[in-house]
Order: sequence, then C-alpha cells, then structure tokens
Amino acid sequence: MTDVDELLRSLAARYAEDGRGRRIRERANIQQKEMAERLGMTVSGLWRWEHGQRKPRGPKAEKWAQILSALDLSNAKADEKTKTIA
Repeated sequence: MTDVDELLRSLAARYAEDGRGRRIRERANIQQKEMAERLGMTVSGLWRWEHGQRKPRGPKAEKWAQILSALDLSNAKADEKTKTIA
C-alpha cells in the first residue's frame, strides 16, 4: 500500500466518523444510490459508512475519499464565487 492509499483510507475514516461524507454528498445533490453505484457497493453498506457504523476499508474507501474530496473542493469553489458575487 502506498502513502497515498493510506492517506485516502485515513480520510475516508474521518468522513465516516464525523458524518461529513454524507453532508458533502447531500450538498452535491448526489443520491445515496448513485454514490453506492459509483463505488460498486450496496446502499446499506454506504449508509453504514455515512453513519459511522462501519469503518470504510480497501479500494472502495479510497475511491469514496477521492470522490468526496473532489466534491468538497467543488463546493468550496462555489461558495467562494457566491461570496465574490454578493
């Protein structure tokens, strides 16, 4: 496992523990079913991650962290544009 893999898995664990993963997904208007399909997992499995009942592991956790990080960055950029316009 590379350092990047470890970092992504650690990030996925934090997204699950504090519920931020769910909030980022919802803010991006992505349904739980769609995210689960992107990750190749069940909706119930994703729900368990998002509610801190299961710790994300393996390649799916890495992919989840990558997706959420990109969405979070996109949300932050949108917030900045809104502040600039206002």
